[in-house]
Amino acid sequence: MTAVSEPVLAPVRPTVVRLLALALALVALAALVVRSDAYAQ
Repeated sequence: MTAVSEPVLAPVRPTVVRLLALALALVALAALVVRSDAYAQ
């Protein structure tokens, strides 16, 4: 991100980072569940 856009995104960034982290965690969890199901079968 450039220094120009930082002041605009400053209040929004923590929420976006949290949502991205949550989405990544859900994707990883889903991948693990699918992988374990595939191994079980």
